[in-house]
Amino acid sequence: PMEETVEDVVEPVKETVKASETKAPSNVGVVSGCDKLRVRKAPSLSAGVVCTINESSAVVIDDAGSTTEFYKVCTEAGVEGYCMKKYITVKA
Repeated sequence: PMEETVEDVVEPVKETVKASETKAPSNVGVVSGCDKLRVRKAPSLSAGVVCTINESSAVVIDDAGSTTEFYKVCTEAGVEGYCMKKYITVKA
């Protein structure tokens, strides 16, 4: 059997890291002021709820997809949706 060298394993990882660095920088936010925050399908209070996330949960914010009232977010579980900005505290 062929043995993989460390280089064989490290190179693809480096490429993956480079690819993710080219995306627009994303901010991390934390749910605050709300025990269970609804993650919605669209940036509207009438939009369906995809899931709920607990207070102090971290989310990744997609600024490009956000609106004046809603952040487009990706939860720790990988669920994408929209949360009201007033319940997300952005971490610098």
